[in-house]
Amino acid sequence: MKKINGFSFIEVLAAFSIVMMLAFTILPIISLLIQEETILSDRRIISNRLHDELQSVIWTADPYPSSISRTIRSRHVEFTFMKEKQFIKGCGYWINIKEREEKVCLYGVKEK
Repeated sequence: MKKINGFSFIEVLAAFSIVMMLAFTILPIISLLIQEETILSDRRIISNRLHDELQSVIWTADPYPSSISRTIRSRHVEFTFMKEKQFIKGCGYWINIKEREEKVCLYGVKEK
């Protein structure tokens, strides 16, 4: 009886196909997760900037509606401010990494 050391070609193909199935399943998921992380990070940073801009609008006597354009993390963001009843509404508009329009709004009150 002859002793054979090593793997047969079929075993190598089976192992290779399992590794490739895992790679083709995991890589798109990782790419999607990175995109979603970028979208959430942009949303957080733009919301914080909107808060800061809204504070400056509240403390100044600017007429409403007003608009400010900023570039944040290579995204063109348009901030608009308008009076709604007793509140000042500030909204930020931008196009995210998936080429979809995003909007976030905050409200503030100007004390008399």
